[in-house]
Amino acid sequence: MPLIKFKIRQVAVKPPLGGLTAKLASLAIFAVVYLLFANFVYASAIDDLKKKIEDRNTQIKQVQEEIEKYQKEIENTGNRNLEEQDKKS
Repeated sequence: MPLIKFKIRQVAVKPPLGGLTAKLASLAIFAVVYLLFANFVYASAIDDLKKKIEDRNTQIKQVQEEIEKYQKEIENTGNRNLEEQDKKS
């Protein structure tokens, strides 16, 4: 019985749209990862700013308390001076 030989020709099959689907998928994955990371960085920046605002408000309250203290001292000193002048007159 004779041997029959067949030649099989290989044909390269290209994906539809020339691999555009894979490129779009890669781009979509990159976009999602980027947006998640950017959102995390943005949230931490907001938290840092809130902390700085709270610290600054605390400092402002302390300065206001000092001002009130000095104003009372000035008023007390002025009153004592007036009392001394009244005693002298």
